[in-house]
Amino acid sequence: MLHKIEQHLLLPTPVSQISHTLYNQKEISVSIKRDELIHPDICGNKWRKLKYNLKEAIKKNSPGIITYGGMFSNHLVAVAAAGYYAGLATRGIVRSYNPDIENPTIQKLLSLGMQLEYVSPIDYKGKEESKIINEIIRRHKDFFVIPEGGTNELSLNGVTESITEIKDYNFSHIVVGLGTGGTMAGVLRATRDYKTKVIAVSPFKGAITDIEGFSRISDDDHKRLEVVPSCLDV
Repeated sequence: MLHKIEQHLLLPTPVSQISHTLYNQKEISVSIKRDELIHPDICGNKWRKLKYNLKEAIKKNSPGIITYGGMFSNHLVAVAAAGYYAGLATRGIVRSYNPDIENPTIQKLLSLGMQLEYVSPIDYKGKEESKIINEIIRRHKDFFVIPEGGTNELSLNGVTESITEIKDYNFSHIVVGLGTGGTMAGVLRATRDYKTKVIAVSPFKGAITDIEGFSRISDDDHKRLEVVPSCLDV
């Protein structure tokens, strides 16, 4: 079933060098791994984190996948699209007080066949203990559950492949965005032999070491990690 998805994907993705006067002045080389080209809906780190979760769901003969996200979640879109191509049913638990079916993301999810369950932000925040969410999951007891953002141990296996695709690896630093931390943890794992410095750009204020990805980083890998804030004040 996985091949039904992979035939729609551009893999491996290319590495493109970026030209800029500042880089020339500093005598540094900067490149970008073009994972946004993988697929319009299952793009970037979304496919990387979903690949081995999907393989596990198929291995377990799960009839479908259930996962979480907000009203504009590209993770939900990626899961819905992957399920559509693989022939797996998908269910999305959406954080929202007032469902907005005019929302383009929601319209996309529905067009891909994902059935949605809306829960309040209060219930969503405590989803592991939420009676409402646990009841939704109970009703779909044979469905494979993927966490919000897709970050779990299975996801790291897919993220490492983005590094193994790079021929003649010689990067001293890799910069990644930081959400649930899966890409950060996977890149750290994949670059262990290279001793590469990994810079994770965080949009969050305050302490963030409780996000899922940090629980999957070894002490030695943590020494190669630098977390920096983005320019967004959110």
